Amino acid sequence: MPSFQHQILRRLLRAWAALTLPANLFVLWETPIRLMTGYRPEGAWSALVLTAAGILLAGALAKLFRAPRRREGWQDLVTSLPLDLLLPAGSGLPWSVLRWVRLLRVTEVVHFQDTLSHWQGRGHLPLAVGRLLRLVFWIFLADHFVAIGWMALGGTTEFMPARTSFAEPFSRYLTALYWSTATLATVGYGDITAKTDPQRLYAIFVMFSGVGLFGYVIGDIVNLVANLDQTGSEHRRRLTRLDSFMRSRGFPRLLREKVHAYYDYIREHKAGPRQESAFEALPESLRTEISLALHRRGLERVPLFQGLGEDFQREIVHLLEPRIFMPGDVIFREGDPGDALYFVSSGTLEVYSESDPSLDSIWLEEGTHFGEIALAGNSARTRSVRTTGFCELYKLGKDVFDLFLAKYPEFKAHIEETLRTRQ
Repeated sequence: MPSFQHQILRRLLRAWAALTLPANLFVLWETPIRLMTGYRPEGAWSALVLTAAGILLAGALAKLFRAPRRREGWQDLVTSLPLDLLLPAGSGLPWSVLRWVRLLRVTEVVHFQDTLSHWQGRGHLPLAVGRLLRLVFWIFLADHFVAIGWMALGGTTEFMPARTSFAEPFSRYLTALYWSTATLATVGYGDITAKTDPQRLYAIFVMFSGVGLFGYVIGDIVNLVANLDQTGSEHRRRLTRLDSFMRSRGFPRLLREKVHAYYDYIREHKAGPRQESAFEALPESLRTEISLALHRRGLERVPLFQGLGEDFQREIVHLLEPRIFMPGDVIFREGDPGDALYFVSSGTLEVYSESDPSLDSIWLEEGTHFGEIALAGNSARTRSVRTTGFCELYKLGKDVFDLFLAKYPEFKAHIEETLRTRQ
């Protein structure tokens, strides 16, 4: 399939997923209320109910088309049909049971969990945000179904407000939801109370469940906050150990401040060795693709490497070494032997002449490179290079590059030809 068609298909699938999720949540909320109160939606509300059912039905049919023998597809098909609307309320017992089958749609909460995991796996959703969404979702779901149970036991009959702002079924649900929230969060406020033995037993169960739910929520939130600050805590512990060591050895204050500044930069920009090691568990082919995405633009700008193609780029990216430099660091000085080519990943550097101060400085920024003449021979550096702030560079050493050319003579011949042409 052409890449253009593939992209269109992916966008359509994403749009369909964006419709299916709210449709599932709407059905999960609205269907139990309708089954419990027996109301029949009318007008715009009826159109909304049927639209949600149509979205879910289309999704179920698509699943059956792909895998007609899977039980999940048939279950989705049955629970997507608005049988409680299609069948009259006065039908016999078998038909009444069939109307309630749609409550099996509650199994779609598993798909909600899978959707969050999918978004997190693709990097669209931070881990902490995903955990928070799961927590909020399960709290609201528990609150919702506890309210439905209270309605089933007639707990709202004697406590309806004199004047309602909503239709009677939704006002009953709101009253039950108020009782459910108050009972789960505390032990109720006493304005809506149990009148019958089943209601009292149900209220006792909900109160005990609320105690456990409250403890779980507090513990999970504390754990979530602790995980959010885990990196910061580790950063502070590392600096405390280093600072104690430097003070005990009498390090100058300026040197200690530089060490602190370095680690602060590492934390803020998520740079350094840990960033590279995060990809170590990936297959080599995928690590190569990631390296190419980082360095392709810089490699294509080096005159020596132009025209060598992607095969050369795939091989050369494995030789690049990440380096982080502090503000004011001198990368090399004029007259030093050329031993490496550098690619600027971030930051700004100044190229200047120490022997001739009248020469204007040259400024190098992200995406540029310098020092390629070192790979062509043994000539000395003609300018000095220093950083103006924190800089992240990638170094291609001449020694490893020479070994690479010895291993791949076809690349060596091309580079030698390029050098002769430039001379």
